[in-house]
Amino acid sequence: MGQLLKGKTVIVTGAGGGIGFATATRAYDEGARVVATAHSEAGPHLLSDMSTAITGTAFVVDGGVLAGA
Repeated sequence: MGQLLKGKTVIVTGAGGGIGFATATRAYDEGARVVATAHSEAGPHLLSDMSTAITGTAFVVDGGVLAGA
C-alpha cells in the first residue's frame, strides 16, 4: 500500500471487527500510527491478532469509549 497517512495518528473505535478492524488495518498500511480500541468479547482476541499482524507503530487498547455502557 501507499503512504497516504504517513506522519498521521488515527484513532479507531470498534476495531474488534468489521469496518473498524478493516479501517485500523488499512490506516496502518497507509503509514499511520494507529490507536485501536474494542470492547466486544471477541475484541481482545481480534486486537491481539491485529497487533501481531501490524507490528510497528500500532497501539491496541482493550476497552470501550462509553463509560458504563
